[in-house]
Amino acid sequence: MKILLTFFYLSAATLVFGAESTVLYRQIVNVKALSDGAEKTIYSTIDKETVENQVILIVTTLPSGDIEIRSDKFKLGKMPFSSFFQFIIRREEIIQNETGAYIIDGLTGIYKVAMSKPQALLTGTLSPEYCDLTLAVDGMGKKLSMQFYSVDEISLNEKEAQ
Repeated sequence: MKILLTFFYLSAATLVFGAESTVLYRQIVNVKALSDGAEKTIYSTIDKETVENQVILIVTTLPSGDIEIRSDKFKLGKMPFSSFFQFIIRREEIIQNETGAYIIDGLTGIYKVAMSKPQALLTGTLSPEYCDLTLAVDGMGKKLSMQFYSVDEISLNEKEAQ
């Protein structure tokens, strides 16, 4: 039931506010995926070019003040279907650190593949300059874990030291 409510909230927010939303930034990030413990290659299209183990994250502010984090479509391994994920941080639950990065701890969202929309959990840190996120999905008979990290692998601590 919670999965359905989450999906309907995300769908309604996207439909109702989609035209009025503002994209804060798009970020190309590296990704490492494990499906039932086996490493899988991620295939996506960036600038009309097929790439491996990278996806685009899109961070949008909705008119309600909520923040949407979603991915462009990608394929997990040799699957014929594209996937994407979508999470919404409600305005009253937004946590940012001193550099403005979003701190995410167990945010519930959806991971869509074909007609299936299992519940997903997102944890980590995200800003325009830095990404360190973990997505976990336990559905469709599989356990999927994806690590998203900045293309520029300098951590926030290293950046502050410079």
